[in-house]
Amino acid sequence: MKMRIAIAGGGFGGLTLARIPHRHGIGAVVYEREASRSARSQGGSLDLHPESGQRALADAGLASRFRSEARPEGEEHRILAPAGRTLVHHKPQPGSFSGRPEIDRGALRDLLLDSLPADTVLWQHRLVAATPRPDGGFRLTFAGGHSADCEVLIGADGARSVV
Repeated sequence: MKMRIAIAGGGFGGLTLARIPHRHGIGAVVYEREASRSARSQGGSLDLHPESGQRALADAGLASRFRSEARPEGEEHRILAPAGRTLVHHKPQPGSFSGRPEIDRGALRDLLLDSLPADTVLWQHRLVAATPRPDGGFRLTFAGGHSADCEVLIGADGARSVV
């Protein structure tokens, strides 16, 4: 029997989490409440740290794609004295990814979505209940009344997660 893995939440964490087992031939289903990948603007940019976000993308096999989309020049900063004299001016080397390069949220979401099979994310699936089954696993109930079963359930849907 094939193990069914369900991930509640199609944000950056849920999509990255779906990608990592996918690389090893293990499928997962991501249940996302939004209507589609383009249902809303994704907001501004993020800076991804080497020890966390960049590492997760590397584990997901997406480091080179991240580097093609990211902007290391977002690391440049200056500290000025009250009179305007420059005290510190940090300017990273062109192409350097040792700091926290920025990436647009929309580009990061597209990068993650494009790395998964098209049927991985089920849109318009807002999880409203997760009930343990007597034989193990969970029965998932979604807004609108439809349901699904899984053996493993992972909550990646934020602070008020049903999971």
